[in-house]
Amino acid sequence: MSRIAIGVIGGHLVVVLFPGAMQHSRLGTLSSGTWFGVFDRWDAGYYTTIAAHGYPNAPAPLRVFFPGYPLVVRVAHDLTGGGLAYSQAGCIVSWSAMVAASILLYGLVDRRFGSRAALVSVVLVCWFPTSCFLLAPDSEALFILEILIVVTLVERGGWWPAALVGGFASATSPEGVLLAIVIAIAALIGCRGLWRTVGYGLVSVWGLAA
Repeated sequence: MSRIAIGVIGGHLVVVLFPGAMQHSRLGTLSSGTWFGVFDRWDAGYYTTIAAHGYPNAPAPLRVFFPGYPLVVRVAHDLTGGGLAYSQAGCIVSWSAMVAASILLYGLVDRRFGSRAALVSVVLVCWFPTSCFLLAPDSEALFILEILIVVTLVERGGWWPAALVGGFASATSPEGVLLAIVIAIAALIGCRGLWRTVGYGLVSVWGLAA
């Protein structure tokens, strides 16, 4: 929460202190209309464009971005009746995913290594140098949350739900397909049987297939 709060304060200060002429760089253009626009940089524009318009007749750069995150942003936008712009909905999705991921990470590490290690782990994830991407309308925060949900479900024996979440992760990021391998290996170690293991692996890539 402190990471998000400082990011929001920093975004507000950028919009207040710098005139529109200084809000342009090779990294993107900052919207002067709202401090949400400070986070609308790098790949954020591609994701919000997909959320708003989908892929039909999309230029080539858009086609390399997976649809899982834009789909969640579109749902968040629609749930507000269009009250939130797509960039704003994207920020809300990323911030919510970041908080939820932090809670899950803390619980996972706390159960195995204690509260001190859990706190250090969460601080490192939230404050490592490129964690600025976790505040932007970008897929990274959602993908981290999906990974931690899969690990939590596997730890609790929820193999099929873990495979389903892993499948959506494969539609969020191309690296999500690696979760299928992780789930399969965990199932083999857990003696879940060959056919169940194959089933978990296949379900874990349904998003990529779709």
